[in-house]
Amino acid sequence: MKPISLSVGFISAAIIAYQFALMRVFSFIQWHHFAFMIISIALLGFGTSGVIISIFREKLLRHFLLSFSIFLLASSVFMIISPQLIRLVHFEPYLIIIDFNQVWSLLFVCGLLFIPFVCGACAIGLALTHFSEEVHQIYFANLFGSAIGGVFAICIMFILHPLKLIPVVSVIAFSSVAFIFNRTETTAHVTAKYYKKICYMLIGINLIIIVLTYSVFPIELKMSEYKSLSKTQLLPDAKIIKEKMSPMGVINVLESSALRYAPSMSLNFTGNIPSPLGVFIDGEWTGAIFKKTKTTTTSFLDYTTSALPYRLKPKSDVLVIGVGAGTEVQIAIQHQASNITGIELNPQIIELIRNDFAGITDNLYSDSAAGISGYPKVNVFSGEARSFLTQTDKRFDVISIPLMEGFTASAAGMYSLFENYLFTTESFGLIFDHLTDDGMLAITTWINHPPRHAMKLLTMLIETLRQNNIEHPDEHFAGVRSWGSATFLLKKSKFTEKDVAVLKRFCDEYSFDPIHYPNISIDEVNRFNQLEQDYFYNAAINIFKGKTDSIYRHYFFNIEPATDNQPYYSHFLKLGNIPYFLELLGRDALPFMDWGYLILLSTLIVLVLLSVVFILLPLFALKQSDDSKGEKLRTFLYFSGLGIGFMFIEIVMIQKFILFLGHPMYSVSAIITGILLFSGLGSLYSKRLNANKYFKIFVGLILTLGIVYSLLLNDLFHFIVHFPLWLKYISAILLISPLAFFMGMPFPTGLAVLSRTSSSLVPWAWGVNGFMSVISAVLATIIAIEFGFVIVFAMAIISYGVVLFVGVKFIN
Repeated sequence: MKPISLSVGFISAAIIAYQFALMRVFSFIQWHHFAFMIISIALLGFGTSGVIISIFREKLLRHFLLSFSIFLLASSVFMIISPQLIRLVHFEPYLIIIDFNQVWSLLFVCGLLFIPFVCGACAIGLALTHFSEEVHQIYFANLFGSAIGGVFAICIMFILHPLKLIPVVSVIAFSSVAFIFNRTETTAHVTAKYYKKICYMLIGINLIIIVLTYSVFPIELKMSEYKSLSKTQLLPDAKIIKEKMSPMGVINVLESSALRYAPSMSLNFTGNIPSPLGVFIDGEWTGAIFKKTKTTTTSFLDYTTSALPYRLKPKSDVLVIGVGAGTEVQIAIQHQASNITGIELNPQIIELIRNDFAGITDNLYSDSAAGISGYPKVNVFSGEARSFLTQTDKRFDVISIPLMEGFTASAAGMYSLFENYLFTTESFGLIFDHLTDDGMLAITTWINHPPRHAMKLLTMLIETLRQNNIEHPDEHFAGVRSWGSATFLLKKSKFTEKDVAVLKRFCDEYSFDPIHYPNISIDEVNRFNQLEQDYFYNAAINIFKGKTDSIYRHYFFNIEPATDNQPYYSHFLKLGNIPYFLELLGRDALPFMDWGYLILLSTLIVLVLLSVVFILLPLFALKQSDDSKGEKLRTFLYFSGLGIGFMFIEIVMIQKFILFLGHPMYSVSAIITGILLFSGLGSLYSKRLNANKYFKIFVGLILTLGIVYSLLLNDLFHFIVHFPLWLKYISAILLISPLAFFMGMPFPTGLAVLSRTSSSLVPWAWGVNGFMSVISAVLATIIAIEFGFVIVFAMAIISYGVVLFVGVKFIN
């Protein structure tokens, strides 16, 4: 491979790896990976690079080696400098609803992160322009390098802290200069000697910055002060005693003599609560590690609503979904569970309990513990819960989903952007199918005010009963609440009088309030932990009376059940109610807002502004021939349709493959790698085809495959759900490959035709496509949250339909 191709390959790998590194950094310092924003910023960089090269084409090509080297080195150095400069602004997304300055901070952050992308994109675009006769090889290097960069980034996340990923990526970008440094081409204006002197200076500056970043001034982006870890570190003698890294997050174990954990404990408890170790993932509370689990040190957990299912069904065969640090396992052990199976998505959490802290937990997750008298067998598996259930025929007496951890007002607001495939009606239906004939599903959740999480969970569980054709759903549903948590139960069989008696006794003993059980009366609710009105009791009674639609329509928050089509369980905000909350509560409205969703809307506005400034306005300054002006509308529709359709499919695929791969980082890496690689191959292959003859065919195949994927993708997952993670990752890339291959054809085909017929419109086409791509990444996420993946797919198919309709005339 020629030196210029190697340089392009390395800078391409660095650009993709940098995107993934930023996603991990944002997950660590904030609450979300912001993939939609980072992908859009990268696309903005590539769109702007096309404009820059169009405007300064002659000068850049005249000084190619110098320009190319400067762009490479600038990309490398700004990969480090940009995150460092972000520290100058106090960007706190949590405050965006009450502090408009945070929008300006968001604009500043986007602008800084944009610089390394536009520099790297200019280098790639310049190489493709200057070596037009070698465009196939250079384009392949670009795509292959991008694919390798995506895989490399995921692998290195197992070793390095997120903040240390960025300097490594910068070194890769810096290395791209080495391959062209010894080229001896000269021009009339720049001799090889002069060129090398400049490069020596730039390389020296880069090296100094990289070395200083590693040794003296490391990247120290501050974790949000509102995250759980930041607050917990303020406790006396708090110290982090263990840290682990992976693409799923940074795990920190914190020790403090002042730390206590007793989630929504009964106010009747008068004993001592032991001090546990706190477990955090990316700064958010995940669970507590208690010492000596077989003794009475965790008996206080009986004073939580989570103990109810084990009071109703002691000595049961139990499945705990989301086993975490083992609190729910300890409750099951105390109630003499006969067998305990645990599922945990993050394998490093299991490793933490099984190996690092086995000694202080009495080997809670170890096989050796099963031989201890009176100690049940505890089998803990790593993986996604739905994948596990799909692969097993076993039925359980109790299936428990413990209290969702990390539930602060700040974290909860950001969760509105997370796809949660465990909390959907399809998932609950699968869990319900794995109960024994007398088994029960138990889910514990926090109660926030006004009630949102618990209310939506209630509606989803009742909907699950209806979807399973349960004739009298009110006789299969029960729930209790404390001052801060609620536990809901679904039973395969009807709740018996004995069950109701145990539940009542449990509530009386610990001063909990029943939410529902068969034949409950209004006098039995809201006695101990009094609310202005018992929202949960009223909602359950009205839903059982058939008033479901009225409740969904009139409740202040969105409490309609989440589905696999809209797996946003924590999205509660009704946009129309924002003025009401702000007028009524002002700053105090912040905890009631899905502020993550507002960040999404703000990001869309910021990116539209940046795209107009850096892409559209410069394009209007370019002169175009009179004969090309009539083609503008057709060009606009064709390349807009491509930008929207391509990005809508990419974003929705990332979101849907989370169900298959189990975590957003794996999904982002696999889909972006697969789409870049195979769309690039499709682009290269399209040059061999006669556009007039084959255009309808390959666009028609995009439409056909888009419909097939939208309808059958979840069914395809079932056939390969049992694969290990590494094979799932490869399978995801291969699954996306047919569609991606054909998606790579229309863009270069359109550009080739345009360059022959109206060459002055090529920059316009490039810019329009870039503009639409930038805003579509964010817009697709908004549409998915509000209307579901099916609508995003439908709009992508419509966009490609416009491309087909316009393209028939355009190509001919």
